[in-house]
Amino acid sequence: MKKFAFLQKFKINTLRKRFFLIVTVGTMLSLTLVIAVSYVSLKAIEKTKIETSMVADLKEMSDNMDSVYYALLQISQQMISTGSIGHKYDQYLTAEIQYDRIDLYKQFSESVNIAVFGSKNITLVTYLSFDSVSEIPPNLLFSNFMVSENFDPRTIPSLLNTDQIYFQALHTSHNSVMERDVLSVMRPTVFENGTQASIYIEAYSDILSSIEHRSQLQETQYVLLQLDPQNTVCFSNSEDYRLGETIELASNEVIQIENYIGVTQKSGFGYTNILLMPATDYKREMNNWFFSMAVVVLIALGILVSTATLLIWLIYHPLRTLQNEMQNFSEGDFVIEKYNFDIEEFDSLFHTFNVMKRQIKSLVDETQEQEKVKAKLELEKLYYQINPHFLMNTLNSVHWLAVTNHQPEIDAFINRLNYILGYSLGKADRRATLRTELKALKMYLDLQKMRYDFDYILDIEEGPYLDKESARFILQPIAENAVCHNMDEFGHLWVTVRETPEYISIKIKDDGKGFQITDGADLGTRESRKNKGIGLQYVKMSLEAFYQGKAEIKIQSQDGAGTEVELILPQGRE
Repeated sequence: MKKFAFLQKFKINTLRKRFFLIVTVGTMLSLTLVIAVSYVSLKAIEKTKIETSMVADLKEMSDNMDSVYYALLQISQQMISTGSIGHKYDQYLTAEIQYDRIDLYKQFSESVNIAVFGSKNITLVTYLSFDSVSEIPPNLLFSNFMVSENFDPRTIPSLLNTDQIYFQALHTSHNSVMERDVLSVMRPTVFENGTQASIYIEAYSDILSSIEHRSQLQETQYVLLQLDPQNTVCFSNSEDYRLGETIELASNEVIQIENYIGVTQKSGFGYTNILLMPATDYKREMNNWFFSMAVVVLIALGILVSTATLLIWLIYHPLRTLQNEMQNFSEGDFVIEKYNFDIEEFDSLFHTFNVMKRQIKSLVDETQEQEKVKAKLELEKLYYQINPHFLMNTLNSVHWLAVTNHQPEIDAFINRLNYILGYSLGKADRRATLRTELKALKMYLDLQKMRYDFDYILDIEEGPYLDKESARFILQPIAENAVCHNMDEFGHLWVTVRETPEYISIKIKDDGKGFQITDGADLGTRESRKNKGIGLQYVKMSLEAFYQGKAEIKIQSQDGAGTEVELILPQGRE
């Protein structure tokens, strides 16, 4: 045949050669696919490392800083002249009687201690006054701890200056007995007697120790920068970036600055945090991944070659023996030879061949019938093997194919279908609760929305009752009746769940065509609603078995006015 002409041209005319050709081509294609997928995966890992890990870490750090600044703002608000602490200090300044001054100072000091005790990270609280000449050190009016020598908050870089409050970058504490990394704020205030003062408060932050721990753990050097709204560096833990240096930032979160790569995070207060790592360390990890990939490919190639060789021997050797047997048989040799290859298929084949030798033509028809029966049995065996567990694994494989081929809609569809199948079989969420029932219902409705054009609204009262044990799969059949049988195109479905001290109410209502209900009629036996009746009959039987007759199901419907099914479940079951 022409389509196999190239095989004849290269004298690939034996089973062994063609088997080697098929295995070789298949192996090369598989390796090519593995390399392509590995490369794409590596690029995805690279992107994920930056956009997921570092972004999450920096966001956590930024949130931590904002939380510290917020705590400092709260205390500083109390310390201005109109605040609860500042008012007491104001009274102390204006008191004329010495006894009153002592008592008021004691009250003020206790208020400061209470405020500091409420925020355990506070390391220093002060009132200062500044001379008009900036070179003159400030006059310390009050401090809850001793301050360091040459203490002057004006020398600390400000991340944000609103003229009313200064957000100061990370720096070493000015508490004389502590050497911690702190964040601080400073804000001016004027007391009733005309005293102009500045409030300085600082609080401990473990951001730098966290970065140092992360650097040691991952054997790299992470860099943290704090920029003011003009992108000027106000803090840096690396000598590569100096205070006062301006950095140009791109519009996206991922940035590359000189020999570093990292992410940015805009604070809620307006300043910017940047977390960087050396690009060389980043590439080193990528190179390690490439090396690992090469090792895996080589190992896979060795396994494939070994497997192919073994398969060829297992197949070719019995076939060569069979060829000799057939040649002898064609020459009139009817001697029975016994072979044992320890391979069930080949042993059975030689047994059948020997039987054929004995019976010749008389057994041909019987053999054919046996082969038909055997084929039928094998087919039935395959059908029985296609069990729900196999279907779930297959759906999971389709899910990963959809992910690999960037098909989010198919991925979402398979995920929901796989969950519903697993849940219905008790393989997912083995303990059924109202919460898992509602989850399965939502998965089902999301799947149906891909087929039908309708909207659904879930109105669920949150509470511990949702985690109580429930009968399994009692909501989906009701919703299926509404979506597939009751509702018209562009319909609506409402699911309402409420709790009372005595019972739990679950209502599923649609705005479909509805139907007339005869008093006392069992919907499960009505000829006009066979399909719906099966589902509702199942729900009734499940409720009866699980709640032992304590649950109710109510159905209200009218032609053209929609249908409402209400399940009334007891709060508990004995």
